[in-house]
Amino acid sequence: MTVMRIVFENPELLGIVNVKDEHILNYDGEPVRTIGGSIISHKSEYLVQRIKGDVRPCPDGNGFYLDGWPFHMFSMQKDEVDGPLEDDWEGSMKSDRMLYLDENLRQERQAQLIINWLHEYKCELPNLWPKLGEKSAETIGSAIDVGERIGTAIEHAETNGESFPKPDAHFVATLREIYLELQPEERAFVKTCYFETGDVIYPIALALRKAKFSDYSFVCPGVECGLLEQHEYIEYAEPSDSKRRIICEIKVGESVAREFKSTLRWNLRSERNDDEMQYACMKTIAAFLNTDGGQLFIGVSDDGEIIGIEKDGFPDSDKYQLHLFALIKEYLGKPIATSVDTEMVELKGKHICLVKCKKSPKPVYLKFKNREEAYFVRTGPGTTKLSTSEAHKHITENFEN
Repeated sequence: MTVMRIVFENPELLGIVNVKDEHILNYDGEPVRTIGGSIISHKSEYLVQRIKGDVRPCPDGNGFYLDGWPFHMFSMQKDEVDGPLEDDWEGSMKSDRMLYLDENLRQERQAQLIINWLHEYKCELPNLWPKLGEKSAETIGSAIDVGERIGTAIEHAETNGESFPKPDAHFVATLREIYLELQPEERAFVKTCYFETGDVIYPIALALRKAKFSDYSFVCPGVECGLLEQHEYIEYAEPSDSKRRIICEIKVGESVAREFKSTLRWNLRSERNDDEMQYACMKTIAAFLNTDGGQLFIGVSDDGEIIGIEKDGFPDSDKYQLHLFALIKEYLGKPIATSVDTEMVELKGKHICLVKCKKSPKPVYLKFKNREEAYFVRTGPGTTKLSTSEAHKHITENFEN
């Protein structure tokens, strides 16, 4: 069988451009598309970064191509609008393991979570196990025990003329409505689960965060190994809250509008408060203010590890922010504080301080203690000190009056 691929001669020409709130994967200035012709573009920068990172050499040595789960999930989401689930929902439902749990499994905590979740939609999880014929029950039970698809057993039974139970129409219609209301990324995950396991009910609960992925093995042993990355696609593709968005941004790494600092004042090497740490933070804030704005993540190392602002030794977040704004007012100027906002976020049991900087209406100079007054801007993922002539040129070109 011939495998179709989008082939690139030089992967270094792959890049990401931002258009409004979309991040678009480009190759040599042109948008990259899926095999089905959809432009690889998404609001999640991290998702596009993951797609871009999965470039592999072609087996024949002629070029490179995209071949990773983010690319395939995105292609499914964009190119395969309709499929078995959409075309034959009732037929697809028959292969779902959750419909064939014996009484012992239905009493398990994992099953009860699904049953209670469905109660929110005023429907019951069908129990088809007692309605199975003896041979079908034996075959399906064995398949469930080892994590195999049960669709083959159902097809075999129906071919031999065996009567096979069906879930009630209300349940089937209700679950279909729930599925169609999912986000595109969530539906792509459910489709992947269906192709791999034949299940629909538990994957929908996972997509809605009504169940835990680690619990899926109670009905489908070993499933985590094959579908863990596909489950992460939901998290990375469509962050649903600010915390998840921040996690994604940290994973993307530093950029012209994003920088990480492990601490505000504590030197992790010398294990003492150090003015150099505060100076480094003030330089970054000044550079964001002088360029196009940006965000400083304090409590995050250069490689994205969550260090936590607890290292700085402040008694609480209020004292921390008061100290930060005192530094800004003293070394950058009191009027500048109106262009800066902060957000304290808890991640992995630690807190980080997100310093959000707007572009300043006027040039910002940093005068830190005994150092000479300096003018900083962002250049790529770093901060640059400009000479007097360079600063004059930058100000003339970027600030009115």
